Amino acid sequence: MEFYRPHRKDLKECIKSARIISSMTGKSVLYHWIDSIYCMFRYGCCPNQYLEGAFYKLRSFDRQRTFTKYRCYKLRRLFNDSTFNHICDNKVDFNKYFSKFIGRKWISCKECTLEELLSFIEDNNRIIAKPINMTKGKGVFELDRSKPNKELALSVIGQEILLEEFVVQHPLMCFDNKSVNTLRINTIIDSHGDVHIIKSTLRCGIGASIVDNYAAGGVAYPVNSIYGRVEGPGGNSMRGQELFIHPGTDIFMVGKEIPYWNKVLDLVCDAAKKIPQVRFIGWDVAITQEGPILIEGNTRPSAELIEYQGTQKALYLTMLSYK
Repeated sequence: MEFYRPHRKDLKECIKSARIISSMTGKSVLYHWIDSIYCMFRYGCCPNQYLEGAFYKLRSFDRQRTFTKYRCYKLRRLFNDSTFNHICDNKVDFNKYFSKFIGRKWISCKECTLEELLSFIEDNNRIIAKPINMTKGKGVFELDRSKPNKELALSVIGQEILLEEFVVQHPLMCFDNKSVNTLRINTIIDSHGDVHIIKSTLRCGIGASIVDNYAAGGVAYPVNSIYGRVEGPGGNSMRGQELFIHPGTDIFMVGKEIPYWNKVLDLVCDAAKKIPQVRFIGWDVAITQEGPILIEGNTRPSAELIEYQGTQKALYLTMLSYK
C-alpha cells in the first residue's frame, strides 16, 4: 500500500470526480467513488489524477507502474537527502548554489539593503517577483514600473521574495503569450552516479498570464528527449482536450523543435551532478538567444508533467529501478 493521509476535501473531490466520470463511462457513481478511494490508498493516486490523469481507465497492471502524487513523496525519500532538499525548495538557495547556470540578475528582498534593492530596480526594466518558498507559480507577479522606484522597493524590502530580471527568451520559444515558456526535464541519478532523463515536457503559458505552470492554466506538450521536438498534442487542466494548436493562436505545436537541445541536456546533467545528494529533480529550463539557463529545480516533480501527456507513461517502476 502507498502512504496516503486523506483529508476531508479529498473525499469530497472523489465524489465530484465520480459523478463526472460516471456520466462518461455509464458505470455507477458509487463504483467510481469507491474505486477512487481505493486508488488513494493502494496507489497513492490523488482525486485530481484519478480524473484528469485518466487513472480510472487504467488496469491494475498499469496502475502499479504509474507515477502518482504520493509515489513522488516515496521517491523523494528514497533518492534525496532531506538535508539538501532546501537547495531546490528555496529559490534564493537555488540561485546561489547554481549561480553559474542562472544567466540572469537577481536579488533577495530579505537579505539586501534598501540601497541595493533600489539599484537593482533602476538597472532592470522588467522584474519578476517570486515568493521564495511557493510552488506552481503561486504568488508570482511583475513589478509595476509605473510606480516610483522607491515605492516599489519599500513594498517588497524585507519580505521572503526573490526579484529577477525578466528572461528574454529565444524567438522560437515565443508562442504569442506573455510568460516565459520553459522546459521541465526530470532527471534521476542512479547508484553508479549516471544521470538519466526520465521525461521532458514543454510548458507554455496562455495569453496574458505571466506563468506557464500547468496548475495555473498553462499547456504541457510532450517533448522527445532524444531529438528535442514536440512529439504530440498538449494538455491542460481541461479534461480530455488534446491541444495540437496552442490556445488563442494558430500555432501548430507538434513537431516544434527546441533550440539548443543538446545544450539543454548538457545543462541539466551538469546541474544534477553538482548536487548528487538530491538524485531526483525536475528542472525548469528557459532558452535565451545565447542558450539554456536554469529557472529552478523541483524535488517534488508533479505527476501531471510526467504521466499525463505523450506516449511515454507508466514510469514509476523504471524510476525505482535506478535506486
